[in-house]
Amino acid sequence: MHYPAFDTKEFYWYWGGGGHVGFWNGNDAVWADDNKSYTIIGADGILGLEYNFDEIPLNISLDWQPAINFVGHSGFWFDGGGLSIRYLFR
Repeated sequence: MHYPAFDTKEFYWYWGGGGHVGFWNGNDAVWADDNKSYTIIGADGILGLEYNFDEIPLNISLDWQPAINFVGHSGFWFDGGGLSIRYLFR
């Protein structure tokens, strides 16, 4: 979902959700038991702000991506985030 921000045509707030499935070996995670395989299933959220340049076909955004695992190593992961620079096809 996109909504105008700061009463401008360049800035937008966005939010959304989704899911994830992950597989890994215990040797690759600090908290996991060695020699054990893990599968996780959970839900993700995203909340961010983006800026669309008028002069050039680029977009830049900064977002927060919290997640919760329901299966496997369950818990809330609040430290996800991202910085994106995208080319816009107009």
